[in-house]
Amino acid sequence: MYPLLIFAVCGAIMAVVVWRSRPEPGPWDISPAPDTDIDTSVRAAEVDRSELDRWHRDHEGTIAEWIERHEAAVSRLRELDAPTEVDVSHLTDLEGPMREAVASHPAPVMRAELSAMQAAANASIHAFRRQDHASARRQHITYLSYRNRWIDRLWQFPVDAPRIRRLRRHLPPSADDFAVGDTAPELTADSDQAVSDS
Repeated sequence: MYPLLIFAVCGAIMAVVVWRSRPEPGPWDISPAPDTDIDTSVRAAEVDRSELDRWHRDHEGTIAEWIERHEAAVSRLRELDAPTEVDVSHLTDLEGPMREAVASHPAPVMRAELSAMQAAANASIHAFRRQDHASARRQHITYLSYRNRWIDRLWQFPVDAPRIRRLRRHLPPSADDFAVGDTAPELTADSDQAVSDS
């Protein structure tokens, strides 16, 4: 009787310790995209191609410019001793057009992924300015995952092909640039971004 009771108590204590010692997500954390692509073929087929063409004509430039500005801001933040002083107003200028681009996308799954990319990017900037490097790195990894997927999507309907080609070839800031005393899983920008021109 006593051995079973001792065993049960020890098991309960171990379960509580494991549960309490797991890392808590930060207030700005966004979950990364799944490792395996979601099968959106059926839902994508339901979206009229002319709707996608029209959306890309209207919003491709906004998405491309937002990606360029975000990555330029990340590069500047890395170079500063006091990142709280960096001006990010050039990013907030695009918040309205980005909201419109997200809201008007005809495919719900792609709309959600675009929104998640923007949220992760904004969260990484806010965390980096607070010098919360662990959260910034986690959010940047999430951003990279969605960013690479979206560059490929823009390339399927390129309105400004040279600009999208430059984005495909450009390596964004690596997640390792945020790794100041952080032990998060390794992921570099080029590990997911090596896309050959088709």
